Amino acid sequence: MSDLLFKELSYKINGVLFSAHNKLGQFSNEKQYADLIEQLFKQENIKYEREKILPPSFQGERNGRNKVDFLIEDTIILELKAKQQLENADFTQTLRYLTALEKKLGILVNFKSKYLKVKRVLNSRSNELSYSLNSHISKSASSAYPCMQVKIKRIDTSLPLPEYHTSGAVAFDLYSRDNMVVPAKNIALIPANFIIEVPTGYALILTARSSLAKKKGLMLANGVGTIDNDYCGPEDEIKISVYNFTDSDVAVTKGERLAQGLFMKIDQGQWEEVDEMTEKSRGGFGSTGLI
Repeated sequence: MSDLLFKELSYKINGVLFSAHNKLGQFSNEKQYADLIEQLFKQENIKYEREKILPPSFQGERNGRNKVDFLIEDTIILELKAKQQLENADFTQTLRYLTALEKKLGILVNFKSKYLKVKRVLNSRSNELSYSLNSHISKSASSAYPCMQVKIKRIDTSLPLPEYHTSGAVAFDLYSRDNMVVPAKNIALIPANFIIEVPTGYALILTARSSLAKKKGLMLANGVGTIDNDYCGPEDEIKISVYNFTDSDVAVTKGERLAQGLFMKIDQGQWEEVDEMTEKSRGGFGSTGLI
């Protein structure tokens, strides 16, 4: 599937969101953003319901207890946040709202950052299985690199899709799918929640986040991980192999970022065996100097 779900309407909504962020910046409150967005929807002739009440029959909800910020053209749910960073609970809340209103797509936006954070949240019934790698990059900080379509499946849809945090980022973060404890001086496999079909001609390289050793006392047990193009079956969830080099157990929480992945273009070698090499031996292991 090459197109995003509700592509045209999504672009209209994104345009309104970026206009609101450009006008109010990152330091307003949720109501101020909602008021301005409502004005912009009217200007753009986008039909909406503000503070749409969930049906009371949904999982025992009391009438009026929970409200969706905006239901747009009876199709897309829009949830507004103004906080330091989005949390798993925000994604879970949006998914619950989608289920309650029987909608396929939610847009979760966080205004409290220099670059607007816009997330697409899919109901599990949606068949939108592929997404553009720059779909999680702010339009005000568009990608500095070419982007390609990559198929991905989440095991736990309450956790977000991977994202590039800046326009110049070459790697995306990988999360822990579960709460786990890594015993002292032991290796553990952390499920990363994603099955990714790496495009032909590329490898997916897994490396540690820069804070992993300093803040957690963990390191990647295999140094660098390599995900092949054909590792994408129904059970081929990416796992992060970590080693706890401390003398204490280390707790890993669900949704915690541990590693990062980057796509690397590759070629396979075709061997040409020769009887001897003609270049002069240059030495190794410090032969060019110690410093």
